[in-house]
Amino acid sequence: MTKKFLIATGAFALALAMVSGLSSCQDEDLGVSETVLKERAFERGFVKEFGQPAADQRWDFYAQMMEKREAALTSNEEEEGITRASSSDFTFTALSEQPAFIEKADLLGYLHSNFPEGVNNSSKGTRDYTMSYGGEFTISAIYYGNEQETYNNFEFGFGTYPDDFWGWVRWFINFLLGSYYFERFPLFTESNSANINPGTAYTVRMRNIDVFDFYIRVPRTRTGRESDYYYSAASQSMILKDGSYTYFDEATNSNITTYYRMIGFEDNWSSSSDRDFNDVVVVISTTEQEILPSPISARYFCEDKESLDWDFNDVVFDVSNTGITIYAVGGTLPVKIKYTVANQTQTTDELHELMGVGKIEGTEFYKPVNVNASNGVDHVNPVKINFTDRINNEQVQAFKPTLIVDGSTFSSVDSNVNTEVQYNPSGSIPSIIQVPFGTLWMKELQKISKGFPTFYTGEEWYKVNVQTDYLVN
Repeated sequence: MTKKFLIATGAFALALAMVSGLSSCQDEDLGVSETVLKERAFERGFVKEFGQPAADQRWDFYAQMMEKREAALTSNEEEEGITRASSSDFTFTALSEQPAFIEKADLLGYLHSNFPEGVNNSSKGTRDYTMSYGGEFTISAIYYGNEQETYNNFEFGFGTYPDDFWGWVRWFINFLLGSYYFERFPLFTESNSANINPGTAYTVRMRNIDVFDFYIRVPRTRTGRESDYYYSAASQSMILKDGSYTYFDEATNSNITTYYRMIGFEDNWSSSSDRDFNDVVVVISTTEQEILPSPISARYFCEDKESLDWDFNDVVFDVSNTGITIYAVGGTLPVKIKYTVANQTQTTDELHELMGVGKIEGTEFYKPVNVNASNGVDHVNPVKINFTDRINNEQVQAFKPTLIVDGSTFSSVDSNVNTEVQYNPSGSIPSIIQVPFGTLWMKELQKISKGFPTFYTGEEWYKVNVQTDYLVN
């Protein structure tokens, strides 16, 4: 909130007072609490702005996307007569040239314009992710931004996880020996000079691999005697761009649409790192959107119910296999996230303070973070809260966070009582919405339907006719 304390808050307080006044006698008799009244006002306001949702409306749009992908993968495997192998298998075939769209879409130009050398780019994309396998895809090396990639023993590849009991036993043995991952499959390596140069590309096919990481092995010296491994699940990689490109292909006399993700790595993870995330850059691509490997990372848009601005940016965070990453806190009240992992319920510290942002001078309200607020703070790096235990893809989809909002701006509500804002994927009116990774969030006091005109009613509303002028990007 920014003017939430000045304008929107006043409007909400008036609405709440009207609801309280009209039903004061009944509420007193029936024991209706102020919290219930606030919930009713929130629900009525949502319906007024966006209409009454259907009885079967779901708010877990990330989970729906992943269900669609799983169905596509299963269908493809059945059509091809593929059965799951008893152990992990990874094959790749070199292409004579990279897909034409990479040059036509000027992805290198986009990289250099948006992720310049030596600049801290760590807040510009999706980090902390593993990937779900969808089907055969192409991977192309397009840029190396440092000299380590020419050292002996440099690698770029895929790291996988075990999926059965004995796999986990072998994983634990490897862990004791200092190797965290069950298997690594190198792809681009220094040992083959043809592989190291940007311009190469491969088709990739996996068996019995549902979840994988990208990794790089970075030699500390030219001899390569000592190396560091960096992984996408450890926030050391970033989705730089996620999109599609259509062009007319003269050879086939037809339009070709390619879906792609540009991925960058930081190859120096020390205190002196520049965090530019352009040291190793690859592009994964397919012509079938549903089978392009997708980050296992759900994003949550939250309203703290303290105003009626409907920007759903009071808290914005991602949930991955390994933890929670906080990107924005648009509300001004103290707020925390409560969650349960491995049957243990935990509550974070106050989110503004976790991001290193304090209160508005002369008030008890915090400065909004990363929402382009007039009295806020922008360009604050995301903050990662690691899980003690890794969760699987299904648990990411089913993750149910709760916001704990301290106090209230309204005199009619006991300021000593915290508000719990719960995520309900099948509730009638949402205060928390789950969306696919990388979905941009609203600027402060901009109603979500301004950025997403088909908000919640249209299929994949988070991708259709998006109005970026209203979004934080």
